[in-house]
Amino acid sequence: MRAFTLVALLALAGCSWDQEKANIFVEVDGIPATADHLDVTFTPSDTTIQPSMYRPSFQPGALASGSLQLAFAAPSTTGTFTLSIEAGDMSCPTPCTSGLAAGTTDPTAEPTGTAVVNLQVTLH
Repeated sequence: MRAFTLVALLALAGCSWDQEKANIFVEVDGIPATADHLDVTFTPSDTTIQPSMYRPSFQPGALASGSLQLAFAAPSTTGTFTLSIEAGDMSCPTPCTSGLAAGTTDPTAEPTGTAVVNLQVTLH
């Protein structure tokens, strides 16, 4: 049993792990006070990578400034990406298609190396 445990530990020690680091930062403004979540779709231009969906949630009225900061790790180092953001409340299930306010980004180049991208999206 000890030999098996030792082999398992050595096998795990050989695995590499690389921390995912955010290099895309987005300031979302214009979030209505009645909203309790955002439906965020991150779509890369590389069609071999599926769009990613995120749903940050918060209490209605909790964002006094009506803004929230989001951070993402780029799925690749080539191509472009777009973000689609929809603010919704409890009456709008995910994915929300007719929410309280929405906004999108223009296609933006994905960061390479240690570069970062800073964007601002105002919901309407």
